[in-house]
Amino acid sequence: CNEGQTILTWITSSENNSSSFDIETSPDGSTWETNGSINAAGFSNEEIEYSYNIKRVGIQRFARLKQIDNNGDFKLYGPVEISCSQSWNLSTFPNPSQESFNVLVRSKYSDMTGILNLIDLSGNVICSKNVTIQEGINVFPISNEKLSNGAYFVQLITENQDPIVFRHLVK
Repeated sequence: CNEGQTILTWITSSENNSSSFDIETSPDGSTWETNGSINAAGFSNEEIEYSYNIKRVGIQRFARLKQIDNNGDFKLYGPVEISCSQSWNLSTFPNPSQESFNVLVRSKYSDMTGILNLIDLSGNVICSKNVTIQEGINVFPISNEKLSNGAYFVQLITENQDPIVFRHLVK
């Protein structure tokens, strides 16, 4: 992040028949919108570095690349988290997990209440927990005994901050 702007950078080692890269953003990891596009080199056997300044519109927590070929075929890369918030962050451990995992929230705020959601890739809330966040490190255990293998999103919603989302894998 640079003054509230997120700069997405990537490198291709070679390109064959590539047309462009669409940069897509999402608030939740399941609903995606094109934020912009960059022309690709087309054909190359050398490393090429690309970067794109993501236009911040509303709440955007994730970005991904859509590499489009000249024939219309495409491949998706990502997502990656693009939060510029330095007031708090969220992570999970162990990640990936098997039986249960913990959500770790680091916060500069105290006595903040919120809702912690575990969301599948279809956008369904699998479980929801009311939490109180104190200044410093907060740990919230999540039992995932009934979860299928795959990717999930852990979302924290509070009254005074933008929602924060983190991706978690279950093996």
